[in-house]
Amino acid sequence: MRIVVTDAGARTIPQPRLSEDHEDHGRGLILVEAQATRWGTQPGSLGTSVWAEVLTVDAAPSKRAANVPADVVGE
Repeated sequence: MRIVVTDAGARTIPQPRLSEDHEDHGRGLILVEAQATRWGTQPGSLGTSVWAEVLTVDAAPSKRAANVPADVVGE
């Protein structure tokens, strides 16, 4: 699955960074980097977008999910 978030106010290309404990911002890209299989940035006329690709259960089924009856997983 591909997720895209655009920040119209971004003036720089976002980069992952370590935040101080007292800061209430700056952790988003660390989380994206940890969970995404690929991610990147794209400047555009509406602002800077960050995109991320993550595996879904359908794309990478676990062994546990494969053993669950179809009516339990919603298929």
